[in-house]
Amino acid sequence: MDGVPGVTQCPISSGKSFTYTFQANQVGTSWWHSHYSAQYSGGALGPMIIYGPSHVPIDQDVGPMLLTDWYHRPYLDVVEQVMQPVPIVGGQPNVPAIIPLSDNNLINGKNNFDCSLITDGTSCSPNAGVPNFRFSAGKRMRIRIINAGSEGTQKFSIDGHELSVIANDFTQIIPYTTKIVTLAVSIK
Repeated sequence: MDGVPGVTQCPISSGKSFTYTFQANQVGTSWWHSHYSAQYSGGALGPMIIYGPSHVPIDQDVGPMLLTDWYHRPYLDVVEQVMQPVPIVGGQPNVPAIIPLSDNNLINGKNNFDCSLITDGTSCSPNAGVPNFRFSAGKRMRIRIINAGSEGTQKFSIDGHELSVIANDFTQIIPYTTKIVTLAVSIK
């Protein structure tokens, strides 16, 4: 089930819950997220892992790694900016004027930020920390990378290491090696 509230299903009321039961016919990594307004930009999202056999040897599954962008403003303010009419400058549409740029990128909801850059009184936690992952030398570690951001493409790399891509959106692929994994929004 995936779609717009009021079109493919009734919206879930505030303070209520919804359980979606389904028979999985594929294994792999995905994510769940709200389709109401831009709630997922405000954090209404999470990983969804369907475990099963792997077509390549894996020593350890590190788990999901959610790459997200972060806006210090409430997501409804960001939506309001995006929905503004495109200004005309010199007879041409100035689309970049309405495209909000995120304030930070997060990995599993964490990252540091220089709070002195916040000038509008928005609350900010300096040195919020970064996520820690434990990797073992000589082992094949599976990282389930998800671009759950709302702004655009994310690029992922680990300094001094090559990465083997083994799956994409519930589809096992012929593995290939790269130094940078590029993920469009919603790609796993």
